[in-house]
Amino acid sequence: MHNLLDHFSRATDTLADLGLRHGRVPLSAIQWYSRTCMFWTLLLIGLVGIPALHASGAVSIETVNQLGRYLCFAIAALSLDLVWGYGGMLCLCQFLFFSLGGYAMGMFCAHHGGPEGVIDAVNWGKIPACLFVVYPGGVGESQDQWTVPFFWKPFWNIWTTLILGIVIPGVVAAVIGFFVFRSRVRGVFFAVLTQAIVLAFWLVVCMNNMKLGGTNGLTRFDRIILDSRENISITIAPQKLAEANLEAAAVREAVEKKAMEISQAYIEQVEKKRQLLTRNFASPPAVNVDAVPIEVRGSNSAMMIRLARSIHVWKVLAVFEELTVAEQQRLSDIAEVKIAGYDLNNKNVKLALYLLTVIVLVAVFLLCQLLMKSRIGRVLIAVRDNESRLRFSGYRPYVFKMLVFGISGAIAGLGGMLYAPQMKIFTPTNLEPKESIAVVIFVAVGGRATLSGPIFGALVVSYLYSLLTSHSPDAWPIVLGLLFILVTLYLPGGLMGIWQSWVSLAISQKTVRSSTGVINSTEAQQDRIDVRLAVVGILAVTFGFSAAWGLGEYARPWDDGLMAQRNGSSVVVGLILMLTAVSALLQVLAGLGLITGRVWGSMILKRTLPISIGLSVTAVGWLFFVGTLRSGIADWGTTGFTRVSELVSTVPHLPVLTLWSAAALFYFHRFLSRQAVRTTVAADAAEDQTDEALPDASAVQDRASQLARIVAKQKIGPSKSTLDNSLLEVRGVKVVFDGFKALDVAEFSAGYYDLNVIIGPNGAGKTTLCDVISGKTPVTEGQVHLGGHQITGLTEADIARLGVGRKFQTPTVFDSLTVYGNMELAIPGRHRLVNNVGIRPSAAERLKIEEILARVKLLEHAEKDVRHLSHGQRQWLEISMLILSDPRLLLVDEPAAGLTDEETILTAELLLELKAEHSVIVIEHDMEFVRLLNSSVTVLNEGSVMAQGEMQAIEKDPAVIEAYLGR
Repeated sequence: MHNLLDHFSRATDTLADLGLRHGRVPLSAIQWYSRTCMFWTLLLIGLVGIPALHASGAVSIETVNQLGRYLCFAIAALSLDLVWGYGGMLCLCQFLFFSLGGYAMGMFCAHHGGPEGVIDAVNWGKIPACLFVVYPGGVGESQDQWTVPFFWKPFWNIWTTLILGIVIPGVVAAVIGFFVFRSRVRGVFFAVLTQAIVLAFWLVVCMNNMKLGGTNGLTRFDRIILDSRENISITIAPQKLAEANLEAAAVREAVEKKAMEISQAYIEQVEKKRQLLTRNFASPPAVNVDAVPIEVRGSNSAMMIRLARSIHVWKVLAVFEELTVAEQQRLSDIAEVKIAGYDLNNKNVKLALYLLTVIVLVAVFLLCQLLMKSRIGRVLIAVRDNESRLRFSGYRPYVFKMLVFGISGAIAGLGGMLYAPQMKIFTPTNLEPKESIAVVIFVAVGGRATLSGPIFGALVVSYLYSLLTSHSPDAWPIVLGLLFILVTLYLPGGLMGIWQSWVSLAISQKTVRSSTGVINSTEAQQDRIDVRLAVVGILAVTFGFSAAWGLGEYARPWDDGLMAQRNGSSVVVGLILMLTAVSALLQVLAGLGLITGRVWGSMILKRTLPISIGLSVTAVGWLFFVGTLRSGIADWGTTGFTRVSELVSTVPHLPVLTLWSAAALFYFHRFLSRQAVRTTVAADAAEDQTDEALPDASAVQDRASQLARIVAKQKIGPSKSTLDNSLLEVRGVKVVFDGFKALDVAEFSAGYYDLNVIIGPNGAGKTTLCDVISGKTPVTEGQVHLGGHQITGLTEADIARLGVGRKFQTPTVFDSLTVYGNMELAIPGRHRLVNNVGIRPSAAERLKIEEILARVKLLEHAEKDVRHLSHGQRQWLEISMLILSDPRLLLVDEPAAGLTDEETILTAELLLELKAEHSVIVIEHDMEFVRLLNSSVTVLNEGSVMAQGEMQAIEKDPAVIEAYLGR
């Protein structure tokens, strides 16, 4: 037995070594392909693969058309990702902008579709068929008095329609953004407001008197024309012409003769309309007249009849079809007579619209990617992370939010324009609030702030919707809710978060054991861990693949699968089992990671194990508790046990997967979590600690030298201001909150190139005074002057642009940006929108940033995300941003809070250096830090100035001791 175990141990050890030595090479290759080639692969599939499948007959044109519509939803989801994923603004009216573009294209298609309708009273053109059937005139008006509504007229031309279909949604979004963002409405209030807007718009559009088709919407989409006029094409068949013993010239002569008759009838029609309008109106409106109402172009065998807009093309078509060109020979007998244009029912046109949608989606994706990588994109991310910080940096966030919201609306409108001709109908149902909420689900499922995630989410959710509603419509709301809950709880980064985790993994070769065979105790322990990890990985691959295959075969929605039964319970259970199969596939991926010795394998497995257990229990619970309700309460338990037993016996993979997941989860908590993960995390932590920017030993000075340097800096500079007037003057300022007087300062001033420290107990009004100076809190009474100019009542951004920089108690930086990105946003003179379009930092600005970061020991962390910095480093970064913005007055609130002794001394030295170029006001509780600054001190108590003077005098003041220092 001992020999058998020893043999098994050596075999598993060899397997682990092989995996560790050679398993990373194919993984690295796959990861490289995923990073660099996946975009082009998907683009090739969309532009070449799908059309090729259609050409081979494997995919029908209806499926291609359906995929094109899903891609239109993806464009709308991509537009929402700009404002929600990157800007943090949850918009619940995105389909409003989508519908504005859809209505624009729908009005164009309605102009050129359907034989119904008459030429309007002023001879402008034919009333669209969908508008004609809902009575477009006023009460009591006859058809002779009906006119095409003025707002329909610009959408006759395709090129005008394309422009308006983008501009109108963009302008509407920008106008909404101006009033909403300027009023600083955000968060849940912004979401509720946008949903109210789309609800109101939906109710208005549903009204018939809005002349948009009412609840019927816009219909009769037949074709798309690129010309500014309607055309009728006549293509003569030579064989039929010879059989009729006719000449093409004779046919041409008959056509031209009929055209002359139509032209004469047009002139008579215009005169009749003039007479009718003269009888009905005291000041009759002008009648539209075309100088050349009809033209015959082209050769004798291929003629093109070009019609004025005010000629009924469908009636003219019927006339020419019935035109007699010889005895008992009509024109339609020897020629193909049809209205020119791209028929929306034609397969080639449907395929072309799909390809156009793919191209537009790629173009929009690249545009959004370019925008997010630009300076405007970084400002938008900063708005999401900390809008207040950006405002105190001199920016007006509402301007950037309004711009991106407008761009988002224009992109959504573009998606709507592509959707309308592929759907061939556009109704107010697209404006219902649930459609905008569906776009939010697209983005959430796919992954926020990823750009590719919303596209993937739109395709996945739309396909599930089509699949389930065709089999079991009642199950879709339940499935959608479960999907949203699962993504929220287990995949906060969405489905694309898994992909990004994969492509960002650091797959590197590591040494397994020395070639000499000499292994110390640590290496031996690690080898034993590697062996156990390899065994767990093999089991995960085995059980995961088996369960995924078995569950997928049982629950599949085709042939004799469970979901093919098309009843509510089977569809829901089948979908749960399919999700369980996906979870099992993730265990296969995790097992491969464990075999190759990577920590990400254990991390993925630990996450998928409880998901597999939870989904299995959910499936069984649904069958037992919900799926048996129709059997009645009496037979509930018996029927439930029967159905569960049938499931377990038919699909043994489910209980096996559940038992394996439970055992592996227990094993992880008992072994992997305490040993394998701890060992690797310790190694990673040691590596990260090496990367942390600790000063070299030669660069670290002893405390005495540092204090001596600070004392020297305290003596630098004049004892009084170099200017006669104060930079800052606060006169008679009072701030009252609901009857409570928070601040009552009769007089306070700060000179040029001076350092002032404000101390006092909690609630004394120190931060409120800074809020008043920086514009965050409005004053009840009094005035604040900066450099001789009154700044009372100005916004935070205006005051910041005048030269006031603010540092808060808690470091307020932009966590999603790098250190360098944070500094770049603080460059002076870049606060306006026009200064953020395509402008990169100059060489001098980059040098300045590097000098400041080097001074606070952050240069080596320049490309690191701010969320990974320590508290002290974040403090220094915020101060560095203030220094770079070059304000005249610095308001620094508790800079020493949470710092070590070394960091405190460095911060004091930095503030004393700033005194040479700026005026500085420091709020602080740390009296040791205040003594290091050795500057003028102001004591606030209960909102009023208690004492002012040097620190030595303040420390001896009995009132100050009693109110603050003695505590």
